[in-house]
Amino acid sequence: MAEENRDDAREERRDKGVVSIRGVDRDLYKKVSTIARELDKTVGEVVNEALELFIRFTDEASDRLSSLVSRSYIVKGLDRLSIRGGELKSLERPVIFAYIKELELLDLDDEAIERVVKIHRVGRLRVSGSFNRIKLYSKLSSVDEVVEA
Repeated sequence: MAEENRDDAREERRDKGVVSIRGVDRDLYKKVSTIARELDKTVGEVVNEALELFIRFTDEASDRLSSLVSRSYIVKGLDRLSIRGGELKSLERPVIFAYIKELELLDLDDEAIERVVKIHRVGRLRVSGSFNRIKLYSKLSSVDEVVEA
């Protein structure tokens, strides 16, 4: 019995050995230390829990993004493109626009905007129509210029 306990303790030490991580922000470390004291845990236990949460969060976000991308049309790598709201509304799947120098989205309404998942890395975006601008602008990422016609 005592031998089994020693083996278990040795196994646990091997799994949770000393790990040095360079570049940890001192203020963050102090905050983690304070939290650990308040929870009556070691800094290592608190950091392990935080890392587990971070990994779970990023895995879930990555899964959701992969699912979204696999269910979407992706239009990318063009110099110029002009699309009308009616075309967007006729799509059976959502669309992602990326890496386009000049993109025109014309005659938009809220229904057409719902078909757009993301507009990423567009130089100049020209839009027209009657739509909720916040809904559209929340889908923008790295767009240099937006012109409302």
